[in-house]
Amino acid sequence: MTLGRNTPGEAHTLVAYEHKDPMKVFFVVSGPLIWLDENGEHCGYFDVHHYIAMCREHYEKIGLGADYVKTLFR
Repeated sequence: MTLGRNTPGEAHTLVAYEHKDPMKVFFVVSGPLIWLDENGEHCGYFDVHHYIAMCREHYEKIGLGADYVKTLFR
């Protein structure tokens, strides 16, 4: 397993080369994902609040109810 850290503000791209075994990856995100335009200017972001909204929508869709997400917080 390889652990890596990406410096804040640095653009990076995940590269997976052809191999007989499929690539497996596990990301741990400890801050917002920030998108930059071709000039390096902020043009969007995705943070914990977006993940929570996605969970609420999913739980509602599968019948658990959107408020089920509250059971995941202390």
